[in-house]
Amino acid sequence: MRKMKNIKDKLIFLKSKIKFLGLSISIKYRNPELKSVCDDVNTIMEFKPDYVVKLQGGLGNQMFQYAFSKALKGKVLFDLSEFNVYRLRQYALDKFNLNIKTVKNHIMQKFLLNHGVLEPKESIYDEQILKLEPPVYYSGYF
Repeated sequence: MRKMKNIKDKLIFLKSKIKFLGLSISIKYRNPELKSVCDDVNTIMEFKPDYVVKLQGGLGNQMFQYAFSKALKGKVLFDLSEFNVYRLRQYALDKFNLNIKTVKNHIMQKFLLNHGVLEPKESIYDEQILKLEPPVYYSGYF
């Protein structure tokens, strides 16, 4: 019994809250990555984005994707989940004081299932992509 008590004392429980429909739900967990997921869920629920732009590539591509987002009329959330998988590049816009909302986990998959993805197939400017009604998830190089 004493050995079990020592093990329990060494376990670290982290707490986080998810705010949903005016309720605050407390969650206890042992995995620190879950805190990041909870934070992302809160960001989405509170911010309620009209558009999501997936950031990917190097600094130049990220700057073009950010510039593209400035042309959108509405709230834009940036999906950084690509940098969890593709380790050759890192999120670089944090070096600039842009004050943008981001999510880091693959929780945007639910958004994709409900709303679809716009991913340009050609590297030609098409002004129609700016005229789509929200919600829209943009993925690609613009």
